[in-house]
Formats: sequence, C-alpha cells, structure tokens
Amino acid sequence: MIQWSERLKLGIDILDEQHKELFVVTNRLLEAFKKNNAQDQAYEAICFLEEYVIKHFRAEEFYFSKLPYPDKDNHIRLHKEFQRKIEDFKNRHFKTGITPVAAKEISSYLLDWWVYHIENVDRKYADLQARIRYR
Repeated sequence: MIQWSERLKLGIDILDEQHKELFVVTNRLLEAFKKNNAQDQAYEAICFLEEYVIKHFRAEEFYFSKLPYPDKDNHIRLHKEFQRKIEDFKNRHFKTGITPVAAKEISSYLLDWWVYHIENVDRKYADLQARIRYR
C-alpha cells in the first residue's frame, strides 16, 4: 500500500488533494491485485487511474504555464512516460488477464513512481512557486 504523508505535501491545495486521491486510487488497484479472481476490479481501477492522471497532469501543467519553470519540458515528458506505461500495461493484460507477476511489476512501478515523482520532481515546481510568491 502507498501512504500519504505530510512530507509529500507541496503546499498547492488542488495538487495536494489530487495526489491524495491518486494514492486512494492506486491503493484500490493494489487491493484488486491481491484478490483472487479480481480481474474486473483491477481493470476498472487501472482504467480509472489512467483517466484520473490525465486530469491531474493537466492541472499540474496548467500551473507550469503560470511561472518561468525551467524544468517544464522534462516534467511533461515524465508525465507522458507514466501515461504510456499505464496504457501499455492495460493493453497488454486486458485480454490475457493480470498475472501475479504483472501485478507485482506494476505495483512496484506505481509505488516507486508516485513517491519519487512528488518528492523530487513536483517538489521543484512547488519550491519555485513558493519562492516567487514570497518575494
């Protein structure tokens, strides 16, 4: 399971709330993987995650356009890579079902990606916004 903690808080309310919701959705997916014969739940959860990240990444990228954010292009590239990874996983396992090995692979990816991305990539933008706001 992936746990929200205050260290992940960026100080941008809408993004923090969306990050919390992404953790809820990710945990729903991880729970579906743990259940035997929960293919429909897992597929439904991954489709919801896929849709929700589009909304979330659009919100982040909207904020990027408001500031001279030097890492914007790289940040957007990382978002696109994440979206491709989720879409690829969904497409590969839609017909064959999600095996325990595949579930472990995507679970590890999601757990690592969210925490790393928020702590290291999103944090750069949030720190820039805070510096500009408090000048």
